[in-house]
Amino acid sequence: MRIRKDLTGNRYGQLVVVRLAGQDKHGVSLWDCVCDCGTKKVANSNWMKSGRMKSCGCLKMTHAKGNAYGRLHGVSRNPLYWVWKRMMDRCYDSRCPAYSRCGARGITVCKRWHNPGLFVEDMKKRPKGGQLERISSKKGYSPKNCVWAVRII
Repeated sequence: MRIRKDLTGNRYGQLVVVRLAGQDKHGVSLWDCVCDCGTKKVANSNWMKSGRMKSCGCLKMTHAKGNAYGRLHGVSRNPLYWVWKRMMDRCYDSRCPAYSRCGARGITVCKRWHNPGLFVEDMKKRPKGGQLERISSKKGYSPKNCVWAVRII
């Protein structure tokens, strides 16, 4: 039997080790952890120590080049996630076709909305046919400057 080092209280990325949970079929220690986002996760000690596991999964990158806009926290399944993603791309991804109309002009997204969960919280439900619009085209994306616009024919 191997002697296991107690990892209780150690931090690995966003995970804090709470207690030993057991071992896997290969004899590797499994630990109960709590992520900074509040999610509980059982983590493999080798993966945490090597840096392969840094969170419960909430730190998945949202951009192809690895520039994380924020933690996902399960928001990627919400229909508003894609509205948020396109907004972020327009402002921060120079490869986006709409970048010249937003990011290149200095249009930015408020710090709060770099977290997609907070964007969803602020914008609530998108009305049928609704488009995210800025009230003032000279200002950036923020709760005070954005509304759902619906075309009336």
